Amino acid sequence: MSMSVAVPHIRIELGAKRRNLEKIKNVVSVAKREGAHVVLLPTLFTIGPVTEVEYRVRVGKRTMFESIPGTTTQQLSELASSLGITIVSGPLLERVGSRIFLTSFVIEPFRGVVAKVRKSVDRPTSPSSDSVVEILGMRFGIMIGDDVLLPEVSLYFLLSRVDAVVVFHDLCRRAEKQRIALYTRALECRTHVLGVGGIVAKSSNDLYEVPTTIIDGDGRIVEEARGLVERIMVVKIGRNSSAELDSYRMKFLKNVKKLITKTS
Repeated sequence: MSMSVAVPHIRIELGAKRRNLEKIKNVVSVAKREGAHVVLLPTLFTIGPVTEVEYRVRVGKRTMFESIPGTTTQQLSELASSLGITIVSGPLLERVGSRIFLTSFVIEPFRGVVAKVRKSVDRPTSPSSDSVVEILGMRFGIMIGDDVLLPEVSLYFLLSRVDAVVVFHDLCRRAEKQRIALYTRALECRTHVLGVGGIVAKSSNDLYEVPTTIIDGDGRIVEEARGLVERIMVVKIGRNSSAELDSYRMKFLKNVKKLITKTS
């Protein structure tokens, strides 16, 4: 079993939600034409990293925070259904009561939001909860921001037998450290790691870019998008055929899984 995944490297304009959503519609349409079964969207694809000190712009709370499901997911659900493609979103800012999360989600055609991965903005160094999701019969591990710096998450993914790992980079300068960690995580998980970056712009002026990188289970770059040119890469993901783990390591990994669950 295998699937084709579209990994875009695109420009996100700070605070320009309407224009960004129009861009996303075009990206998803192109991904479908390229034969992708699944398309990934970058972190904060609606408004960009507006809370970062170096990029900060004025954005109203109604624009900044999302309800999931909500208006944005409804638009994406309609898009997914009309094209017959699954969308895996980079995290958006979700307000739940008094708490704020970075929430990634999976949208399937005619089903809407079928899975969510949440990370509290108050605990950026803690791993995301429920970070293994099933997509079209295959298992994906989802890492948000600095999750990629935590080796224990890789062990959890290895125990969970994920077929691929998606890393949604923070769209800021500290993402370079996250990008370097992709290689180690790929070797640890023994599978493809897809690091989704992007280009940050303000009023049509490019400010910064985070490379988008695809690495295989041997730690080799399959393809990479760098610089200020937008592009969509399509990679074929197959079942993870890693050898069975020995009983001692399996016991160790189960204890790690329990620890992650307690701290999530």
